[in-house]
Amino acid sequence: MGCPKEFSVQGGMGAALLKKPDEVKNILTTLVDGLSKPVTCKIRCLHSLDETISLCKLIESCGVKALAIHGRYQEERSRMPNHDDYIREIAKHIQIPIIANGGSNEIKCYEDIEKFRKSCNASSVMIARAGMWNCSVFRKEGVLPIDDVVKRFLQISLEVDNYFFSVKYAVQQMLHEELASERGAAVLGSLAGDELYKIFGMLSEYDELQLKKDEYYRNSALKRKVDQEESIEIKKAKESGTNLICSHAKYSKKDFRDGTHTPKSILNAYVIHNGLSKPIYRTEEKLPEKVFKSVLEFNNSFYTTPYWESNKKNTEQAAAMVCLDSLGISYKIDFIKKK
Repeated sequence: MGCPKEFSVQGGMGAALLKKPDEVKNILTTLVDGLSKPVTCKIRCLHSLDETISLCKLIESCGVKALAIHGRYQEERSRMPNHDDYIREIAKHIQIPIIANGGSNEIKCYEDIEKFRKSCNASSVMIARAGMWNCSVFRKEGVLPIDDVVKRFLQISLEVDNYFFSVKYAVQQMLHEELASERGAAVLGSLAGDELYKIFGMLSEYDELQLKKDEYYRNSALKRKVDQEESIEIKKAKESGTNLICSHAKYSKKDFRDGTHTPKSILNAYVIHNGLSKPIYRTEEKLPEKVFKSVLEFNNSFYTTPYWESNKKNTEQAAAMVCLDSLGISYKIDFIKKK
């Protein structure tokens, strides 16, 4: 009950509940009475310490087992000082465990966590940003250099095949103090895994895994030949006697950077330029693998690839690439420049 984001507050959620004690009581009582698991609550501070203490007492009376307090007002952001004194004073009036939150700016190592807890007289500490910046703050043996942390994270991400943009976001958080540097700019501008791993000298590890993945995909459900397992749309196209073109194509976002257009946008531009009917993408999802295959219908023909892909958007782009290659249309879309 402390999220200050506009979408949350406007919807009557998050920090908007801080000034609605009756709704707070109703929500928490319903949860406590309806669940067999312990219920906890998290809030921000009101401007009045007395009002904040009263709210905390109300929350405690609902039967929750612990209360987390972010020591900032609704309008205050993370760069502003945390009101440790508020949390410390609240802890004097509440019997349930108090979890202190908001101290990341001062937490640089394991010892700082205990300092923050004592400063707030809390039972425990909740940490978010400091843990994202350098998760080794939880090491009693001491903080590790950020490059060591980043590289270990990248290695684990390879092992579990973590989604690229999730990896990139996490690395950005770790480098939050140097995003304006040359390396930080390179991380921000990376559009694919090989670019990100190259920045940290791990391109060989990345490439090695890609080779293993490609070998796996060739023998797995993620990439099946059309004659082995056809999608419903391909079967329909064959049965109707229409022209079906199936070709190998792999879409990678990094190949269409620096202001160039995507295969789908190039095809759309070609359609508009020549006054043709726009292409239709029919994308099928196959469960339980959660993989996709797209068939593009355009100008009385069907275009697809022989693969099932894990990304829906990419399989549509790949189908568009097959169509463009078949029509002999350049990815440079010179016909647009001439118009």
